[in-house]
Amino acid sequence: MKKLAIKPILMAIGLLVLSLATIVILEPQAIEDAPAKVDYLPLSALVVSPTSYQPKLLLSGISKARWFNQLKAQSSGQIINFDEQLTPGSLVSKQQLLLKVDPIHLQAELSAALSQIKLAELNYQREKHEQTVALSMLSNTASSAFARREPQLAAAKAELAQARSSYQSIQQRLRDSQVDAPFNAIIINSYVSPKQQLDVGDPLFDIASSESIDITLPVSELHWSRIQASLAEPQITVIDRQNKTWPASVRYIAPQVDATTRQRQVVLSVAKPYQSKPRLLPEQQVNIQVSLSVQSTVAKLPMSALTKDGEVWTIDSKQQLQLEQVTILDENESTVWLKFVNQPEQTRNVVVYPLPSLLPGLRVKPSFVQESQL
Repeated sequence: MKKLAIKPILMAIGLLVLSLATIVILEPQAIEDAPAKVDYLPLSALVVSPTSYQPKLLLSGISKARWFNQLKAQSSGQIINFDEQLTPGSLVSKQQLLLKVDPIHLQAELSAALSQIKLAELNYQREKHEQTVALSMLSNTASSAFARREPQLAAAKAELAQARSSYQSIQQRLRDSQVDAPFNAIIINSYVSPKQQLDVGDPLFDIASSESIDITLPVSELHWSRIQASLAEPQITVIDRQNKTWPASVRYIAPQVDATTRQRQVVLSVAKPYQSKPRLLPEQQVNIQVSLSVQSTVAKLPMSALTKDGEVWTIDSKQQLQLEQVTILDENESTVWLKFVNQPEQTRNVVVYPLPSLLPGLRVKPSFVQESQL
């Protein structure tokens, strides 16, 4: 009886053990979490190696006529010889006839002046003869200067000198009745017409030298420090409104700064500005390109690589961002030439399109591009 009572207990215990074993076997194994994948910020980068570069500085100036001169009538009369082809913009050579005033009245004055000279010479000779006679009749000790006819002779001599001076003056006015170009020139303005009646002092022509034109170039202290060394052997180009280029040279540097702007004044000279078309005309604003001294360790970057503050983001060997200070040497619409302040001789990985949210030390994933792809 006891055995029969124990048997159900043993069976129950066996079922319980079997159930526990089944639960342990069928219990799912714990799955280990996979390491989280880190996504670094992708950025376009350009490998930049320093090289030599000759920067160019672009400034603005004003063209000024050289030897501007207004010719005026030196005698009165009617114009009898005038080339109607001499209009503003015409080029004339030195000693070329511009116009001639009728000299008939001056010739009459010249004849009258010559007559006055002959009369004055006659009077002088008469006074001299009379003095000789008077001296032979007077005592050497008891005679006055008037008796010796000294003041009469002096007056006759002065009258002769006056007559000769008057003759020379009329001769000069006669020569001035023919107006010639004083130098190779361009006519800026013309105030005369054929058969016009002129008075002394009437304006005839405004002219300026056709051999060269001046360019007044104001230079600030910031730019002066850059171009001063380059003016010893300057390479200067003037660019007019039609984008035509003209080689220029330094005529002189003003010894003082402008009292108002505190800027230096450099005056350039452009040769033969009116001999080709389009002409370089006076009183125009022009651009001046000055080639500066050759610089070494200069980096060439796309303009997009510059931040708003004029700095550059680079990527170091650990793929981390660095914000670097630079000195800009030259730039145009798409490209900038600059020098890195620290270790400019190093090759760098430069961020092409920096984002405003970039931070120093941030690790990124660079995608390198070629300069031709930008």
